[in-house]
Amino acid sequence: MILRVGGASGIVVLAVCAASAEAELRSFGSDLGAAASIAEARQSDTAYWQTVAAGASSAAVAPAAGSIRSFKLKGVALSQPVPGTPGGETLFHLQALRPLTIGAFQTAPYRVLISSQGFNVPPKAGANEQTISTYEPENFCVAKGDVLAFNTVGGWDGIPAGGPYPRGTPLQIFASAPGALVSQFNGADQTNNGDILIPDHLRGLGQELLMQLTLATGQDAAAPCPTSTAADNATAGPDAGPDTGAAGGQTAARAQATKILSQRARVTPKGSLKVALFCSSAVAGRYCTGIVRVLSRERRPRVLAERVYTITAGKTSKAALRLSPAGRRLFAKANRRLRVRIQTVKHSGGVAHTVTKPFVLGGRA
Repeated sequence: MILRVGGASGIVVLAVCAASAEAELRSFGSDLGAAASIAEARQSDTAYWQTVAAGASSAAVAPAAGSIRSFKLKGVALSQPVPGTPGGETLFHLQALRPLTIGAFQTAPYRVLISSQGFNVPPKAGANEQTISTYEPENFCVAKGDVLAFNTVGGWDGIPAGGPYPRGTPLQIFASAPGALVSQFNGADQTNNGDILIPDHLRGLGQELLMQLTLATGQDAAAPCPTSTAADNATAGPDAGPDTGAAGGQTAARAQATKILSQRARVTPKGSLKVALFCSSAVAGRYCTGIVRVLSRERRPRVLAERVYTITAGKTSKAALRLSPAGRRLFAKANRRLRVRIQTVKHSGGVAHTVTKPFVLGGRA
């Protein structure tokens, strides 16, 4: 702010730096616009996190160093827990995960860094299924690139058959989101601080975790949390992309998009094929992760095959896919030579970068 003061000797111009300029609150994750319509239940401890987002939402990746001031969760637990009785528990924790360095096309592991105090998902009784609850974790520090996860205790009732919660507490906090991906890890007492999580990238395809986080930086961050640019650079997690708000950031972000090297692929008798992908060295020492899919060239494209990929920066690897039954029928109808499109959707720092390229499938189905 510029303050001008008049006086006998003229006008004195004072530069006043507002404290608010040194601090910022930033929201990321789900935009909470979709309806909570999907319930997931697991018997034991399970962590869920948004790896690839769709629409106006973003992946749950911290855009800068700071502290999580608060977070919102949309939806309810479809249970009626009874104090002292196992089953139907609604307890959960917020966790920060750090992606670990991996080799090309291995499943990228994550390390649990910290966990919040315990919170509870509101039960369905007395609550609207689309209710939005707000939580405030204490001194929850994150570095740029850290991944934020929702961790449930499960909620199995322990009854082998016939119990009210045979699969655990159903948590209706997910939405249908074509093109999105919620990764997850399940393991009794295996999601504690310091544990290594090997994610399942298949069960959550086409879903959005309805969790929105608010990050405080600068003077707004919790006192124990580092917030400097140096801290960001030193602790940035793999694939933490640049700010795409400026033209330079957009150029860098485009450079990080996964490149499709192949122009054609042979389809095996079982419907399998491989597509060569390259992860730009612009993210040296990190990796690219996302979804690669085969799309029909119809007016309303259908997904004929898809899978999650993970590639080390600067490396080329071949993603192995398998055509769906509909894809195989379409391939056979085209006399084993089918023009399609290959699409990759790669998340970088919470932003989705999509690349689509004409492609030819050949060989024998």
